[in-house]
Amino acid sequence: MVQAQEMYARLEKLQQKMKNKDIHITYITKPSLQLQTCQVVFISKSTKKTLALYLAQTATKPIFTISDIHGFAKSGGIVEITRRNSRLGFIFNMKSIQQSGLNIAAPLLRMSQRIEEENKHD
Repeated sequence: MVQAQEMYARLEKLQQKMKNKDIHITYITKPSLQLQTCQVVFISKSTKKTLALYLAQTATKPIFTISDIHGFAKSGGIVEITRRNSRLGFIFNMKSIQQSGLNIAAPLLRMSQRIEEENKHD
């Protein structure tokens, strides 16, 4: 997977391509202030030390959290990106989805692994 700065650069390129869509890419430096305005948050491996802080601040809000950190979904994140034999997969935490109030499309859930873990940041 990619590091935070590389992901940010890729997302900025995507933002430029999406000219007719209202997309704002923000590199989070002050989670307590900036997370509240986000709809999607990618949490990179470089922020693993502050993972609990990010998850605690997004847990009950309709913010889609996604990461490639191993164990992210079990820690209370909404979706963990996995890689097996060069194929990407997803692990969804159903309790985190319910707690956030988000709705995930059924076809996406059917093709992904699902867990019913208790959120460890509570």
